[in-house]
Amino acid sequence: MGLWSIQRTMMEASSDPAWAPPKPEKIETFDQKFLRKCKNQPLVPVGLCATAYALGSGIKSFYQRDAARSQRMMRWRVTMQFVTFLTFIAYVGFDKVDMTVAPMYKYKLKLKREAEERERKMAALEAQLAEPAEGEQSEP
Repeated sequence: MGLWSIQRTMMEASSDPAWAPPKPEKIETFDQKFLRKCKNQPLVPVGLCATAYALGSGIKSFYQRDAARSQRMMRWRVTMQFVTFLTFIAYVGFDKVDMTVAPMYKYKLKLKREAEERERKMAALEAQLAEPAEGEQSEP
C-alpha cells in the first residue's frame, strides 16, 4: 500500500459521517449549572435559604443570650435541613420515575386508532375500485 492510497483512504473516511470524530460537549460553567439546577429543583434553594436563616437567627439569639429563642431556632434549623434533604431526595426520585398513568394504555389506544384509520382508508379504496369509472359502461 502506497502513501497515496493511505491518504485517499483517510480522506474517504473523513468525509464519511460515520467516521467523523464526535463533537465535544458544551461545558457548563458553575453559574449556568447552578441556574439550571435552581430551575429544575426550585424547592431546594428555598429550603437552603430557610436553613441559613434559622442558623443565622439562632446564632444571633445565642450572642444576645436569649437561650429559649436560640434553642427554638436551632430546632427549626434541623427541621429545615431535614425537609430540604427530603425535597432533594424527592426530586432525584421523581427524575427516575415515569409519572404517566397507564403508559401502555395510551400506546394501545394509538395503535387502535391507527388500525381504524387504515381500515377506513382501505374501505374507501375498495369502494372506489368497485364503482365503475365515469367513461366506462357496466357490462349487461
